[in-house]
Amino acid sequence: MNYSILIAEDDFDDRLLIQDAFEANGIEAGVTEYAENGDELMTILSNREEPPTLIFMDLNMPKMDGREAIKAIKSDPQFKQIPVIVFTTSASEDDIQSSYLQGVNTYFTKPTMFKDLVEMVSVIKTYWLEKAALTPLNFYIR
Repeated sequence: MNYSILIAEDDFDDRLLIQDAFEANGIEAGVTEYAENGDELMTILSNREEPPTLIFMDLNMPKMDGREAIKAIKSDPQFKQIPVIVFTTSASEDDIQSSYLQGVNTYFTKPTMFKDLVEMVSVIKTYWLEKAALTPLNFYIR
């Protein structure tokens, strides 16, 4: 299956850990693209010919944070079908509830141990990239 993952994460060290966890799960670096904030994420989405298979997003970013980016993505007919996975340090019940109310598909709190991150990425890969029936890329409205 052809897939691409857009990762919105402002912390350089977290981006490296995510990349390492993806690679540990056989997800090649070539299928991932990074944005450092919500503004950059929206620019990348608008300029892509094909939408990503899924978006992996932190909530706490500068400029446009993840909460605002989720609202922008899920209110735009071009992007609202893209699965959004929140991956953040916040375990706040308010953040979890508001994220799901805005239309995110999954919410994960960042683990503190790398082995737990690798396991979490394994779950994401198995479910979202191998098992779930996703909308074909050519379906998206342009």
